[in-house]
Amino acid sequence: LARQVQRQMRLSGDLSTRERIRILYLNLLELGQAHDLPRQLSETPNHYRTHLAEAVPEAQEDINALTDAFLEARYSNHHIEETQVPYLRKAWDHIRALIAQSIKRQEPKPEDK
Repeated sequence: LARQVQRQMRLSGDLSTRERIRILYLNLLELGQAHDLPRQLSETPNHYRTHLAEAVPEAQEDINALTDAFLEARYSNHHIEETQVPYLRKAWDHIRALIAQSIKRQEPKPEDK
């Protein structure tokens, strides 16, 4: 959690668009790890997007957007528009909320105990 907070603080700093996108993707990986949806060492970002979307299908569009942006930021050399970052932050927030909702739905209700 501490790393996530530090990354969120840096998102508003003097980082490049490319760095901000990469940080958002790393936050996604940490979120998955924290909720038993880790990316395996042998898993590519494209394979992980499928794995994560199977677990949280409501977030598939946002997962795809974040993964595509990460791949572009990581492997391309062309300029990346700053206007992508607010959209990707919303996607990240939506993914995080959907995973939290999914966890709550899986928790046993008091009357089920």
